[in-house]
Amino acid sequence: MSEQNLALARRWIELYNDRSDVAEFLSLLAPDVEMRTPRGARLRGLEEARTWFEESPDNVRPRIIADRLVGRRDTVVGLGRSEMRWIESGEIAYESESAAVFQFRDGKLVTWQPFESHSAALEAAGLLGSKRARQTGAVGGRCHSRAHGAVAPTRSQRSKADRQRGPKRHSGRAEEPDRRLVAAIGRR
Repeated sequence: MSEQNLALARRWIELYNDRSDVAEFLSLLAPDVEMRTPRGARLRGLEEARTWFEESPDNVRPRIIADRLVGRRDTVVGLGRSEMRWIESGEIAYESESAAVFQFRDGKLVTWQPFESHSAALEAAGLLGSKRARQTGAVGGRCHSRAHGAVAPTRSQRSKADRQRGPKRHSGRAEEPDRRLVAAIGRR
């Protein structure tokens, strides 16, 4: 995994969250880019990526929080969570574990696909259970975190931290989603 690809993945996430610079966002993408949206729509090419990037739900603001970036060669996996905040109040409307696989070619993003779990993204990238995943922090060890190279917690430390933080909001719950949220996010 190159440092350039890590930097590109970090910048992609920053631009996704900010949604202010469509030109820079598009400059990170290969002309034949293929992206899957969190709602499953498949986008191909720069024009479809532009349309998706410029769309904005009326009532909520989506945000990706990448706690770790792991990977190998031209693939980077972002591990963290996603959230939707009500624009009017700033309160969290929805929060869940999420991950995404970024694939690069010649310094440009060629594919991006979000996943609902870290393990699904790591498996799709061929990193689940691999020696490389353990070395890069997908299962403890060193990782590229927001602190750029901080040591990831061990399983026992992570479990203790999770217990102190309390249960995840909305994670793994089988209840119906808020209808306002579903209407606000549309195909995202």
